Amino acid sequence: MKTQFSSEYSATKHEVGSNIPKLFLICCCASPLLLFSQEILTVIGLIWCLFLFLLFVNRLGRTLPVLELLVVVAGLQWVFGAWIAYVSESDHWRYFMYVEEGEYMKLAVPGLICFSIGIFIFYPKLSLQDINVNLQQFVQGNGKIAYWLVIIGLISTYIGPYAPVGFRFVFYLISSFQYAGLALLLFKRNNRSKWLWFVGIMGLLTTSSIIKGMFHDLFLWSVLLSSFVIIQLRLGTSAKILFITLGFLAAILVQSIKSQYRLLASELNEEERIGLFTQLMTEQADNMDVFTEQSSLEMLNVRLNQGWIISSIVYNIPRFEPFAEGETIIKAVQASLLPRFLFPDKKEAGGRENFRRFTGIGIRDDTSMGTSILGEAYANYGFERAWIFMSIWGIIVAWVFRRLMYYGKKRPIIYVFIPLIFLQVIKAETELYVVLNHFVKSLILVFVFLWLARRIFKWQV
Repeated sequence: MKTQFSSEYSATKHEVGSNIPKLFLICCCASPLLLFSQEILTVIGLIWCLFLFLLFVNRLGRTLPVLELLVVVAGLQWVFGAWIAYVSESDHWRYFMYVEEGEYMKLAVPGLICFSIGIFIFYPKLSLQDINVNLQQFVQGNGKIAYWLVIIGLISTYIGPYAPVGFRFVFYLISSFQYAGLALLLFKRNNRSKWLWFVGIMGLLTTSSIIKGMFHDLFLWSVLLSSFVIIQLRLGTSAKILFITLGFLAAILVQSIKSQYRLLASELNEEERIGLFTQLMTEQADNMDVFTEQSSLEMLNVRLNQGWIISSIVYNIPRFEPFAEGETIIKAVQASLLPRFLFPDKKEAGGRENFRRFTGIGIRDDTSMGTSILGEAYANYGFERAWIFMSIWGIIVAWVFRRLMYYGKKRPIIYVFIPLIFLQVIKAETELYVVLNHFVKSLILVFVFLWLARRIFKWQV
C-alpha cells in the first residue's frame, strides 16, 4: 500500500519545500502591473499575499497546511482588505482607514512578512505521504478510537452549556474532539460510511451555527477539515482551486446575509431560524446583488478588513494613548498559563478592554472586537519592535507545529488534533490573550487526554 501510494503521489519532503522560490518568482512577475498605481509597500504586500495564497493552494493535499492557512488569512485581513478599503475610498462613518496608506502599510506589510518568515524558518519538512500512511496504519489497528472521539465530542457539545461557568471552556474544547474523530475516520480505507459520518457531523455543526447565528466555527472547521478531505479525494490543482472558490463564494453569501438574519431571527424558534436562513441564502444566491452593489461590496470588505481597526490603533497610539510597553503581552502569557483562581484579575474573552483602550473607539459591552496580534504588537512596541515581535510569534507558532508534526511520526493520532490546537491561532482578528489561552489550554488538554486514554482505557495512542 505504501509503495502504491508513493507512486501515485510525488509530494516528497524535498518538493514541498522547493516550490517556494518558484512560486515567489511567479508572484514577482506581477509587480509591473501594480507599480503604476500603488505605493511600493502596497505592491510588496499584495505580491506577498499572492505568494502566500499560491503556496497554500500548492500545499493543500500535499501536507497539512495549517500554517499556510494562518498566513493567508493574515494577508487577506491585514493587507488585501486594507488595500481594497484605500482603493474604494469608503466613507463609512466608522469602518474606514484612520491613517494614510503609506503609514498603515509601514506596519502591516513588514509585520506580515516578518511573521511569515518566522514561520518558514521552523516549517517542518513532512509530506502528505508521511501523514497519510501513518494515519492509515494507525486507524487500521485502532478503528474504534475514531468513533469514541466523535461520541465524546457530541456528548460534550450538549452538556457543556449546563456545566459550571469555570468549566465551560474545557467542555468547548472537548466538544471539538468530534472533528478530530471525524478526520480520523476519513483515513479508514474501503469504508464508505465515513462520508455519511462526515455529512452528519458537519450537518450538525451547520445547523448549530444557523440556530446561534454564529458562523466562525463552521468556517474554520470546514477549512481545516477540507485538508483531510482533499487528501482522501486526491484532487489536482484545478480541482483544488474550484474547491476553494466555491467555499469562498459560500462564505461571502453567508456574510452578506448574516446581519439581516440575526435581526429577523431573534424572535424565532430553531426550526423557523433554519427556514429563514435557507430563504435568505436562496434569495441572495438568485439576486447576486452582493457581487454588484457598491454598498454590499463595501460591507463585505468591512468584515474582511482588519486594517480599519489596526489603522485606528496606529492613529490613536501614541497620539492619545502611550505605548503599553509589553503590558498586555505579559498579561496574556500569565492568563494562558494560570487558572482563574490563581489569577483573579484574568480578563474575559471578547477583546473589548484592549479595543477601547488602543483604538479610542467605544463599543457596547455585548460587542466582541479584537485588536489582532499585529495591532496589539504595535500598541505595545511601535513599528520596528512590532516587526520583531511578529517574527518571534511566527517562530513560536511554527516551532510548536513542528514539534507536533514530528511527534506524529511516533503517535500519528496527534495529526487530527492539530486543527483543534490551532483553531484560534489562524484567526487574524483575534488578540493575543484569546489566541494564547486557546493554544495553551488545548495543548494541555489534548496531551492529558491522550495520556489518560493510554493509562486508563489502554488505547494505543
